[in-house]
Amino acid sequence: MIDETLNEFLLNAKEELSRAEQQIFVSLKYTRTADVIKNAIERLISTFDACFEVIFEKLKRRRKELVVPEQYKARCETLRKLLKKDKKITEAIDIYLLLKDIAEAKYDKKDEYHRTVTMIAYISEKPFEINIDKLYEYFGKAKELITYFEEEFL
Repeated sequence: MIDETLNEFLLNAKEELSRAEQQIFVSLKYTRTADVIKNAIERLISTFDACFEVIFEKLKRRRKELVVPEQYKARCETLRKLLKKDKKITEAIDIYLLLKDIAEAKYDKKDEYHRTVTMIAYISEKPFEINIDKLYEYFGKAKELITYFEEEFL
């Protein structure tokens, strides 16, 4: 039987992924702007946040003394320490942290309104390019993560 709280967190993750999918495969297809890329990245971040909530909820039930940090970097480090042998989770944490860096960075736009639209985020003063193909890759990783959670954590 699936616990209601865990199911709620997972449902939230799926809804955010669905919103990201709409941004990536519909809005971006027709508008092709860096702002849509940024919005899709923020939706993917929300998806990862909701997935991590599933893990923390499950871990809190096993370890009553577990304190879940408020800040995202501390939360990621806590997850990394507790689940260091789980390669899927550590990969998801790496992608999540990259997406957070991208979302918080100053950015420029290149080739807007074309298939090659690119958002250039400046992470630690270095340019990092996010194009449609890269966004598809991040979306795929988020989708894999939700499937993994359904199999492993519920």
